[in-house]
Amino acid sequence: MLQKFLAVFLCGCIVGCAEATSPSLPVSPTDAGVKFTEGNVNIVMARNVQKDRGATGITDTFTFEGEIFAVVTFNWDVEREGGKHNIQVKWYSGEKLIRIGDQDVTFRRPAHLVWFSTVGTNLGVGKAKVEIYADGVLVGTKHFAVVSQ
Repeated sequence: MLQKFLAVFLCGCIVGCAEATSPSLPVSPTDAGVKFTEGNVNIVMARNVQKDRGATGITDTFTFEGEIFAVVTFNWDVEREGGKHNIQVKWYSGEKLIRIGDQDVTFRRPAHLVWFSTVGTNLGVGKAKVEIYADGVLVGTKHFAVVSQ
């Protein structure tokens, strides 16, 4: 009797494992919702951002000691929820990658703001850029400058 029980139990485990790795099942929660492209994403650079007021001090030139915000607006069809997405930022000084950050975001209805920040001391004086990725796909690039004063 115990052998029959173990045989049925092991068969159930094998079937369960096969189903969990089946390629027909969604790989991640990011499969649901909208797909973002450069066409429905906008990036502005700002000196400050507040949850209730949005971006202030919008500029493409920042001081070495100052804080730098990349404020990203995601838009899509208002009739749909956006779903869960991983949003990643890559900060560059010239062409050298300096810093990477990300956050998982659940988008309800458009428009939705996501922001990331760094400081000029991380990037150094000179030309810089930020790249934004949604679920591993590049959806926008914004160039800016960091100056000494």
